[in-house]
Amino acid sequence: EEYQDTIFIVVNARGGTSLERFMKNDSTGYYESTISRIKQALKKYPDLELGAIIWHQGESNRDYYKDYIVHLRTLIKDYRADLNLPDLPFIAGEMGRWNPTYTNIVKQIAMIPDSIDKAYLISSEGLGNIDEFHFDSNSQEILGNRYAEKYIEISTK
Repeated sequence: EEYQDTIFIVVNARGGTSLERFMKNDSTGYYESTISRIKQALKKYPDLELGAIIWHQGESNRDYYKDYIVHLRTLIKDYRADLNLPDLPFIAGEMGRWNPTYTNIVKQIAMIPDSIDKAYLISSEGLGNIDEFHFDSNSQEILGNRYAEKYIEISTK
């Protein structure tokens, strides 16, 4: 069965970046850039609506994981408030399971669905890597499909 709606993606990725760099009022301006890009896209395409935020981050927090859920909860609350979308779904992806230095951050990320309202988790189970940090191309495609399946599942409820 084919999904009928058009999916439009607004990208604001930053490699090698901790969660804290995306927080509101951080000196990097990444938060403000994210909000600005989303608002610009919605203005340019007024028939579209923001259906979810997809988040795949964690490598840079592998050593600084203790407040991850607290900071992520704040970030999501701020996104939802500044976009005036209090029920905006948040879909997070799990880090690769091959790197033992990810163990603690993977545990934090696994808590997302139980800790944050309308937040969902995409598993990285069975996926492979190209290097210490990154999924191989086949695994990237599988992960992308898992994100799409979750988005379709929650958007058609």
